[in-house]
This record gives sequence, structure tokens and C-alpha cells, in this order.
Amino acid sequence: MRIVEDDMFEDRSTGHRYRVKKIEEEVVVLEAEDGTTRVYLSKGSVELFFEKVEKEEKEASYFSISQISTLKN
Repeated sequence: MRIVEDDMFEDRSTGHRYRVKKIEEEVVVLEAEDGTTRVYLSKGSVELFFEKVEKEEKEASYFSISQISTLKN
């Protein structure tokens, strides 16, 4: 699997979503959607413990968050 910055992954065990913030050699830095948690993993571990979220799902997730923010204001 090809991993690039800004890809979105979902933890297979918890369902939490993380975005790829940075890739250096074989280390991938994932950041939680809410920005509170960072995880440092090898590329192989990302493939084993996380499932890639397709682009359409990422856009739908972002759109929902935008709608909620608009409703609060």
C-alpha cells in the first residue's frame, strides 16, 4: 500500500481516525482528527493495524464536521 502525507486511516480496533502528518524514511506520523494524539509507526505497522479511508469518505467526514461547526455559530 502506498502511504502519502494527508492520507486518512482508521484504527481497526477502535475506529478512531488519523491523518498522515509526516513520513520520514520508514516512520509514519499519524495525528488524530482532533489533534490531541500522535502515533509514530513503521509503514508495515500502519498497514497491519489501520485501514485506509478512501477519499470520498474523508470528504464526507469533513463535510459533516463543517456542518456541525456552522450550526454552533
